[in-house]
Amino acid sequence: MTMFSAILLSALAGAVELGLAPDQPLPHVYVDDPLILELRSDQDTEASVELSVQPEQGAPVVIQLPALKLRAHGARWVPVKDLPSARGQYHVQAKITIGGAVEEQAGDFFRIDRPPARPVTAAYAHGADADRQALLALSSVGIKTMRLNASREDIQERLKEAAQQDFKVVIHLDLAQLSEPGALVTQLASSFCGDIVRWEIDPHGDPRLLGQTADTIRKTGCNASLAVVVPDAETLRGLLQYKSGHQVREAVLLSDAPSEQEIATIRQLIEQAGYESWSIYVLGRGVAAGAANPGEALVQQIAKNLAAGALQTGFARELVYDGALQPALVYLNGLGHRFVGVRFVGALDLGAGVVSLVFREDEGWLLVVWANTEQKVLLPLQGTDKVSVTDTYNNKLAVNKGAKGALSVTAAPAPIFVSGRGGAIMAEAAKNEARRHAQDFQYLFQNVLGGDIQGVVAAVGSDPSGSNARVNYFTLLRALPELERRWHAGELPRSVAVPAIAQVARLARALATVEEERDEPFLEPLQDTLARGEEYQSLYLTGSTGTSQANERGDWLLNEVRRLLDEAEQLATTERKIEANAVAALAEWRARGLEFAAHAKPMSEDAEPVILANVPPLPGAPAAPEGATPPAAPAAPEMPAPEPQQTVHKVAKGESPSVIAAKYKVKTDDLLAWNKLTKRSKLKIGQELVIKPAGAAVTPAPAPEPPPAQTAPAPPEEPPAAAAEPQKTHKVARGENPSIIAGKYKVSLDNFLKWNNFTKRVRLQVGQEVLVSAPGAAAAAEPAPPAKPAPAPETPAEPAPAAPPAEPEPAPAASAASETVILIHTVQRGDTPASIAAKYGMNLEAFRKRNGLKRDATLRVGKRYEVLLPADQAAKFQGKATAETAPAAAPAEANSGAPAGTQKSIHKVERGESPYTISKKHGVALEDFLRWNKLNKSSVLHIGDEYVVYKE
Repeated sequence: MTMFSAILLSALAGAVELGLAPDQPLPHVYVDDPLILELRSDQDTEASVELSVQPEQGAPVVIQLPALKLRAHGARWVPVKDLPSARGQYHVQAKITIGGAVEEQAGDFFRIDRPPARPVTAAYAHGADADRQALLALSSVGIKTMRLNASREDIQERLKEAAQQDFKVVIHLDLAQLSEPGALVTQLASSFCGDIVRWEIDPHGDPRLLGQTADTIRKTGCNASLAVVVPDAETLRGLLQYKSGHQVREAVLLSDAPSEQEIATIRQLIEQAGYESWSIYVLGRGVAAGAANPGEALVQQIAKNLAAGALQTGFARELVYDGALQPALVYLNGLGHRFVGVRFVGALDLGAGVVSLVFREDEGWLLVVWANTEQKVLLPLQGTDKVSVTDTYNNKLAVNKGAKGALSVTAAPAPIFVSGRGGAIMAEAAKNEARRHAQDFQYLFQNVLGGDIQGVVAAVGSDPSGSNARVNYFTLLRALPELERRWHAGELPRSVAVPAIAQVARLARALATVEEERDEPFLEPLQDTLARGEEYQSLYLTGSTGTSQANERGDWLLNEVRRLLDEAEQLATTERKIEANAVAALAEWRARGLEFAAHAKPMSEDAEPVILANVPPLPGAPAAPEGATPPAAPAAPEMPAPEPQQTVHKVAKGESPSVIAAKYKVKTDDLLAWNKLTKRSKLKIGQELVIKPAGAAVTPAPAPEPPPAQTAPAPPEEPPAAAAEPQKTHKVARGENPSIIAGKYKVSLDNFLKWNNFTKRVRLQVGQEVLVSAPGAAAAAEPAPPAKPAPAPETPAEPAPAAPPAEPEPAPAASAASETVILIHTVQRGDTPASIAAKYGMNLEAFRKRNGLKRDATLRVGKRYEVLLPADQAAKFQGKATAETAPAAAPAEANSGAPAGTQKSIHKVERGESPYTISKKHGVALEDFLRWNKLNKSSVLHIGDEYVVYKE
């Protein structure tokens, strides 16, 4: 029996010792085990024992053990039955009688769950003495990461002890305490690299020392992450201004109990310096000074830090073990069993003084609730199932839903955990999170970015799940690659672009969760969206050159896209298919930014100075203490603008000049004058209008010239032209772009763009109607008006995906537009179906279909494949591929293999159709349908695709 005399009771009557059974090296008892006592004596004797066991709540339990015969220097184990099994701390009073002599002693033990199956990832421990007993105590609550100070003389022994207990180690390098950090780092990395998960470097604000130490660690080849330790935001600001960010990718804030605002300030400074999504850690005691109950305060702080964006909270291991077990052990044990693999979703509003944080679990949600003072709250659990409610220790509480499905619980300083599946819990929390992100965005970028995105963000903040939610969602997604482009083109400073990109991404992720509740399926199949995200990844990988520093932004973005794609696939397995589609779309639009990130300057070589504005308090943040100096307003970033503060507004459905003028707080007459309009002018959806600052000078319209004194006789009127042929229109199908449509109707690309008032960078939407013929002779005097987009349905459809970025199209020759050319491409090293299709501006699915390629096909170097494109685009590829002129092929009719005496018909794919359902519908064999259209049984069809069917 180890340490029993110190654990429970001291020596009794000079001859008998009482403690816990030796299978527990520490005084805790697992909830599914009985309490077993061990008695030892230095002589043969007989003893009787009476126990009074006091749980934290309820009356004490008194148990009289039978008379026990003890042998000299032997051990007697005695199970104690009928004790409470609830988790918690127990106080024991023991009365032992031997030969008429009575001795009374007292002690404590803890009843807990067995260690959780997975380690707790939201917390790690630190302390001066990480001995075996301390590590055992931490293991029992699921903490398997320990921070050790490298300045200790016995650092290697402590590292070895931690490794033997299967702990991962964080190495703290306080450069003010180390005389030769380089030699020590090299030594530790060579011996323990596999056990080290992070190096935390405290340079005390000296960027030179930070850089030297980071370089030394990297030269050792140890790939553990590097984090910079800072006591406050000002120290981090100084380090980032010296471009120290490219040497580390994580930050550790030294604070016992930081506020949400402190963590947000750290994150915003990092983003202003140009780094998105650093890992942030909090390190300190883990509880505020003077906390009445350190255990419950620690659980609260870990939950709050995770919600604020801190990945882990480092706490003092003395809270759990300080030569003896401490009460916080039971709190952390309960946290370890409820707080596994969670991700913050948002907070619920359950009343003043109540904190209610919602996290996503593996297949459901977890709600953590507490309040400073005890009060009843109603949890909206309508539509939920598998509801479980536990106290902080993980003891189950009774679940009694009300008539309307609400659950009444008592919120108190000790958090309670509520978990379940389904219902509106996550959606409500995500709506609140979306509102918060929208409010932050408007506050931070109110005078920086254009009015269009601000208008969308304002609409989202007003109603995250309104009737235009899907349109707003895709508008936000389109902003991501555009902001990326503007940053790398020099149109936006990175101190504006990166925080804006990060904030839009956070807002979009919250809205993706809201989409699940709206229950409006996406038109695009999930696998198609995932495939497009992978295509953009492939294009980046095959086109990337240079060093890792040159590609640091692109490589980070590539990993972020991969993470989002994995998350979307995981969501699909948990039956959250709509949210999975939304996250996949977010991944795709982030992937579109890879085209621009591939040309980003390395941060370490970027000539742009790092200008970090004072970060304003977030809306809703606690007010500053009386007498404190408020932070300065953010410095207005330098914006490249030929006309300062001039805005371009794109007309939306239902807008008129007066509505737009009111939106920008300018006069309607000024708006008309700036854009050479009259009060009778009709605006078109998508038309761009110039908005100048209020009070800007208005250029007066030229006065009409007076008629000449003598008017020459008017020439005789020409006879009226024949009635102009009605203009032809085309409804855009999936995968079509201007080049494909122009080739299909045998018109030049330049004319097609001119007739529709498009530019070469236009993105077409599925279902949009475009002009494909010139006006008649009677109308030839003036250009054709812009094509009117298809009217928006009640449930707005998401924008059609554009093909992967292709080389700039040369100005086509009108005479060549009547032909389609088959190019023969010879595969080079690094080519993929996606990269080849993108190179020639061909739709990927069309390329695969034409060449009979499966989705996972691997290309062999030297093999030849066909690429079909309009002849007017073939000139730029002359000499790079073999070309042969061919007439434009009918859709899906590459090789029919049709039997004689049959009639051909064209089938347009509708929603939910597959090769099997189409062949069954037309009464033909599936194998014939596949052969006629060069498909296979695993081919994915898209709405609007056309395929041939032959029947007798």
